[in-house]
Amino acid sequence: MKNKRTIVAALIMIVSGAILLGIGLAAGGKTSLVWKEGRPQISRLISTQQTFVSDKVKNLIVNSKDADLEIIAGSSLKVESHLLDQKPELRLQDQTLNIEARKSAFDFNLGLNFGKMGQEKIIVTVPEDMDFQKIIIDGTSGQKTLRDLKVESLKINLRDGGLALEKVKGNQLTMNISDAAWQLRDVTLSGHLKVTSNDGASVLKRVTAQSMDFASNDGATIFENLRLKERSKIVKKDGQLKMINSQWPGLNAEAEELYVNHVKKEFPYQTGNQEKALTVEVTDGSFYLINE
Repeated sequence: MKNKRTIVAALIMIVSGAILLGIGLAAGGKTSLVWKEGRPQISRLISTQQTFVSDKVKNLIVNSKDADLEIIAGSSLKVESHLLDQKPELRLQDQTLNIEARKSAFDFNLGLNFGKMGQEKIIVTVPEDMDFQKIIIDGTSGQKTLRDLKVESLKINLRDGGLALEKVKGNQLTMNISDAAWQLRDVTLSGHLKVTSNDGASVLKRVTAQSMDFASNDGATIFENLRLKERSKIVKKDGQLKMINSQWPGLNAEAEELYVNHVKKEFPYQTGNQEKALTVEVTDGSFYLINE
């Protein structure tokens, strides 16, 4: 009897899913199949956009939660959203623009999206001549992309998903990342770069900073064309570290396996000005220093 009830329940779910699939396709592709209150339901994407006067905004705070996020150059300061069954909360107060995606009303997304608009996304366009004093980004899963920005202080907190920063100029950058692959490209800082990264591969290309504190556990890390001017530190655990064509005042490196231009070296390996040296500590992993 129990087996029959289980089979009947499964058949009902299959039929319900098929009906919802047809409804979703008929809705023009702007829907997603979700699980809500114990049953599958169609959840509809709601699209919005709102423009702000850029002169009245100095700070930007975004909590995109699971939605993809893009902050990119545009002709005006505009917030565009495509979210399931909701609109983002937008608040402008004391020259700070807050953007927050509300918590999803459904239990979980079955991952069955109808059409290319099925993925939730928030897009913020920023005029090319706009300078921010502060930007704070919080998010869980989803891809976060920031490109062509000028900001005095940038802070990013991300759990799961992915992150890409490209062509960003500023003073300070602080990143706390876990369970996410991420990359920095063409980032120029007049001040300090601080990174804490757990469980995720990372790539940093053409990054310049006055100083840096970098701590990473699990996952390979590649620096290419890194430029540092003051005392800095890298602590790497459980993963490979590779530094290619990079510059600093001095280097003090310790690693179980240390290679300089593919030749194995004993540690500690020291070069240059030790008072301003980059200290590198690698445990349970290898360190490759390459100058091509």
